[in-house]
Amino acid sequence: MTTVFAPKARMYIGGQWIDSGESRPVIDPGTGSAFAEATIGGQAEARAAISAARAAFDSGPWRKWTVTARADLLRRVADDIAGRNLELITLDCQNVGTPIRQGHDHLGLVPSVFRYYADMIEAQATRGPEAVGPNGSVVEREPVGVVAAIAPWNYPLWMASSKVSAAIAAGCTVVLKPSSLTPLSAAELALAFERAGAPDGVFNVVLGPASTVGEVLTSSPDIDKVSFTGGTESGMAVARSSFGQNGAGQVQRQVKRVGLELGGKSPNIVFADANFEQAVAGAMTAIFVNQGEVCSAGSRLVVDRRIQAELEDRLVSATRALRVGYQLDPATEIGPLISAEHLDEVASAVEHAVADGARLLTGGHRATVAGHDGGFYFEPTIFSGVRPDMRIAKDEIFGPVLAIQSFTDEAEAIELANDTRYGLAAGIWSEDEDRWRRVAREVRAGVVFINSYHSATIEVPWGGVGMSGMGRELGSAGLDSFSEAKSIVQVAR
Repeated sequence: MTTVFAPKARMYIGGQWIDSGESRPVIDPGTGSAFAEATIGGQAEARAAISAARAAFDSGPWRKWTVTARADLLRRVADDIAGRNLELITLDCQNVGTPIRQGHDHLGLVPSVFRYYADMIEAQATRGPEAVGPNGSVVEREPVGVVAAIAPWNYPLWMASSKVSAAIAAGCTVVLKPSSLTPLSAAELALAFERAGAPDGVFNVVLGPASTVGEVLTSSPDIDKVSFTGGTESGMAVARSSFGQNGAGQVQRQVKRVGLELGGKSPNIVFADANFEQAVAGAMTAIFVNQGEVCSAGSRLVVDRRIQAELEDRLVSATRALRVGYQLDPATEIGPLISAEHLDEVASAVEHAVADGARLLTGGHRATVAGHDGGFYFEPTIFSGVRPDMRIAKDEIFGPVLAIQSFTDEAEAIELANDTRYGLAAGIWSEDEDRWRRVAREVRAGVVFINSYHSATIEVPWGGVGMSGMGRELGSAGLDSFSEAKSIVQVAR
C-alpha cells in the first residue's frame, strides 16, 4: 500500500522557508499515529507574513505585473500541481481520511481552478472596462489588497486553492493559514508558487492555531479581506475579530471585507415521481462522501411518505454494504473521521438522537478496522422518524449520519427543507420539471442540486445564506469577491 511521508511542513513567508523550532505531530486518522510533523508558528510569524504580503502589494513588483504575467504564473502553478497530482492527492487523503477512490473528485480539480481563473482574467482584459452611463464613464476592477485565506481540514488543498487562485488572479497578495490538523498540502502549494516564480511576499503560508495565528490574521488592520471556510461558530468568531472585537471583548474599530462559507444541515428532497434508482444513489452520495465531513452534505433526507418505506429499505441495504476501511485502500468507501475528538462528537450526537426518540435503522457505533485499531472509524448511520425539534434535525454533525424526515405534499416538503438556521445546499429529486423549478425557487439555499448531489463545478458560484455564511467563491463571483469596483465618472462638457 502506498503512503506519503512528509517529514516536516514549514512556513513560507516573504519567499523564505521558516521553521519556528517548535513542531507538532500530524496524525494519520486511519491509524491514530503520527506520520509527519509541522512547525508551529505564532503571533510573530503571522505578523511577518502580513508584513511580507503588505509590502509585496503596496511597493513590490507585483503591482506592475500585467494580467498576462499573472495568468502565466497561475498556469505554471497548475502545471506544477498537475505534475505531482497523485502524490498530493495521496497526501491529503492520508492526512484527512478521505478514501483514495474519492480523492480525485476534488483534488483533481486543483490544477483546473488555477487555469480557469487564468483564462478568466485574460478574457476580461481583452474586453476592457465596462462602459456605463451616457458620457463614457467606466467601471474598473481593482484588487481588494492583502487577503487572509483560512482553509478548513476536510479538503485542505482544494479549499485553499479555490481561494488562492481567485485572489492571486485578481491581483491580491495572500497569507494562507490551513487547519492545524491538515497543514501538509499548504506547504506543497507554497512550493508550487516558489517554483512558478511568484515574487516574494505574494503568497505566504503560516502554520499554527486559530487562537494565535488566526487571531492575528483576522484582527490585523493590514489585512484587507478575510476569506474563511469552517464551522459556523468559528466563522462568527472570525467575523467579530475582523471587525475589531477580540476574544477578551476589547474593541478596535475597523472594517474589512469578510467572506464566510460555514456549516450546513442541507435537505435532500425526494418526491414520489423521482427516478428511484438515481435517488437512492444520490442520497448515498449526499451523506456518505468523505464520511459526511462535508459542509454541504445532504444530511436530512426529506422523502415523500408514499415511497418512504421502500426508500429506507434500499438505503439500509446499500449502507450496510459500504466498506469501512483505511483511506488509502482502494476498496474503502468510508474512511476514518479526522480526529479522536471529532469521533467522540459524532458518537455523542448519535446518542442524543437515540435519546430524543429517533429510530436507528442501521449503524450508530464506532467501527474497527483490522490492522488499524487506533483509527477513528464510525459506522455509516441512518435514523428515521426524525422530528424537526430533534437535535439531529437541527445541528450539523459533520459525520456519516443521515436523518430521514417525511412529507405528504409539496408545501410540507418545502416547510421541512426550510426549517433550519442554515442555507448552504439542497437537493431535489423529481421528474416533473415544473415541480423542481418551483421548489428550487422556494428552498432557501445558496446551491440547489437537481436530480444529483455534490455535482457543482468550478464555474458555479458557491456559498450559502443564513447561518451558512455570506459571500461566494468559485465562478466569476469568486473572482469579483477579491476585487473592488471603481467607477470612473466623466461629465459631458
